[in-house]
Amino acid sequence: MTKYFFNGKPYPRVTEILRIVQDEEGLQSWRNRTPNHAEISKKAMNLGSLMHWCIANELSPVPIELDKEIPLRDWPEDTPAEISARMMHFRRLRLKIEPNPTLEHVVHHDVEGEYFAGTLDGRGTVNDYKAIWDYKNSKRIRPEYTLQLGAYYVGSLREGYKAERGFVIRLQRNEKELLELDAGQLHEAGEKFLELARKFHKERI
Repeated sequence: MTKYFFNGKPYPRVTEILRIVQDEEGLQSWRNRTPNHAEISKKAMNLGSLMHWCIANELSPVPIELDKEIPLRDWPEDTPAEISARMMHFRRLRLKIEPNPTLEHVVHHDVEGEYFAGTLDGRGTVNDYKAIWDYKNSKRIRPEYTLQLGAYYVGSLREGYKAERGFVIRLQRNEKELLELDAGQLHEAGEKFLELARKFHKERI
C-alpha cells in the first residue's frame, strides 16, 4: 500500500479515513460465509488494476506502465473478455474527455487536524466542465465513493483547481454505471469528508 509523505510527515490515505463509514461488519459477515473470499478479492483487485491501466492508456498520448507487476498466474482466465467488455462500456458512456487529462495524480490537504492524501484517477475537462473522476469495479456504487470524490475536490482546490463536475465510473463485464456530481454536491461532499478527517485525527490524539 502506497505511503504518502509531505515534508517528512506521513499523511493518512483517503481510503484509510473512509474506513470510518464503511460497513466493516457486513464485510466480515461476507468473509465468514465465503470460504474463497481471499481469492475473489484478489481477482477483483487485479482486474481493477488492469482496467485502470487500460483506460489510462486509452486517454494518455504516451504509453503508461502498470503501477504494479501482476504475474501471469494471477491473471484470471477470463481477463481478456472481462477487460474488453469493460472498455466497451467505458466508450459507450460517451464522456467527452478532452485530450491530455491529468491521470493518477496525487493530491493532498495540509490543514492541521484534517490533513490527508490520495491519488485521483483523472482530472481534466469532461463534457466541457472542469472535472475529476474515479473508476470503480465494485458491484454497486457505495455511499463512500461520493465522499472520496469530495476528498479529491478538496485536494485539487489546494492546487487551484476547482472542479465543476465529479464522476464515479463503475464498470463490470455486464453493466456500467455513472454517478455525476455537480459543483454544489462536490463542495458538500468535500465538507463531509473533512468532518471525517477531523474525527479520524481526533481519535488518534
